[in-house]
Amino acid sequence: VLIDPQGQPVVERRLQSRIAPGIILSGTPDVLATNEDFDVVVPDIKTPAQASLPFFASASGQLTAYQLLAEDESNKALIGIDRIDRLGFFEGIKRKVPKSKKATGPAWEKLLTVPRHSNNQVNDLIRKATELKRDRDRGYFPKRPRMAFNTPCAMCDYRNWCHYEDPTGLVWKQKKASSEKASNVIPTAAVG
Repeated sequence: VLIDPQGQPVVERRLQSRIAPGIILSGTPDVLATNEDFDVVVPDIKTPAQASLPFFASASGQLTAYQLLAEDESNKALIGIDRIDRLGFFEGIKRKVPKSKKATGPAWEKLLTVPRHSNNQVNDLIRKATELKRDRDRGYFPKRPRMAFNTPCAMCDYRNWCHYEDPTGLVWKQKKASSEKASNVIPTAAVG
């Protein structure tokens, strides 16, 4: 567990950050810690029915928000960090206690972490918050289902492009010149 400059553990610490005019992001990460490489890590603690995949951690808006909050200039000084290096989930899998010795019961999974989220992901979160505020101010409240941890990303051919901006394995096709700009390039299929 990370110890702040005042000698206190950074556990369930309420953090706030003004991310746009009229918008204050507020959150309470479960804990900030360091790993064996002295990376600063935000490991959110979950108790799901089954373990998640790394794509969930790399896409998690909650983890992006915790990174943004911890890296706010005023919070960095209070916590005593320069930046967040890794984000992830520490999962206690809820299973029934088995009747046979062959079955697996409840257990804690190994800590699953991913590299810090990109500036694009942080900016997307800020844009999303700004759009939500604009909708709220107009009196528009659409349903917004949240992504479950068992995300369809695991089955998607474009997941590496979407999560990591890694085009490996994608086949790119030029759009035909019409009223559209001829320089627009879109991924059309995955290989393998």
